[in-house]
Amino acid sequence: MENSSTISLQSSLPAALQSSFASSWPSLLLDSLLLFLLLCAVIYAVRLSRAVHSIHRGKAELAWLFARFAESIAKAEGLLEDLKRAALEAQERHEQSKEKAKHLQSDLTYLIEKGNSLADQLEVTMSSSSKNSGKAYGKQNYAIRKQSKLAGSDEHHNKASALNKAPDEDGARNLGDNSASLPSLQNLR
Repeated sequence: MENSSTISLQSSLPAALQSSFASSWPSLLLDSLLLFLLLCAVIYAVRLSRAVHSIHRGKAELAWLFARFAESIAKAEGLLEDLKRAALEAQERHEQSKEKAKHLQSDLTYLIEKGNSLADQLEVTMSSSSKNSGKAYGKQNYAIRKQSKLAGSDEHHNKASALNKAPDEDGARNLGDNSASLPSLQNLR
């Protein structure tokens, strides 16, 4: 009897399982679907947590970058102020140099005008003195020749030739100095 009861139990067990499985399969399917959705939610939550953590880290980096940017802007503003100040100083120095240049230009114009008038006066004086010295040289030479002809002596003739040579050398020297000075003075114009 025992055997028959165990056999009937064994045969009734799979049937019981089958009947319980048949009646519970929709709930089992629903449970597995909920388990799958719960697993997806956990994975999504982990991903979302990482993304939020990354955003917070990026936010801190962004705040650090904004702080550095603000420092850079403050430095740039300070440098711009220094640059403006330097530009104003350079402009003032330029204006002062321009004023000095105008004064120097007027002084140089005055000196050039005075130099030109002095050169003109010197040219007139030199031309009149060279004409007068030529006339004086001719009169002196004529007087010496006349004396040497009258005296007829060699001593007077040597003296006359020495005097003839002396004015020529002096005259050439004076004329050379004057002619050298004349072009350099004419260049001043």
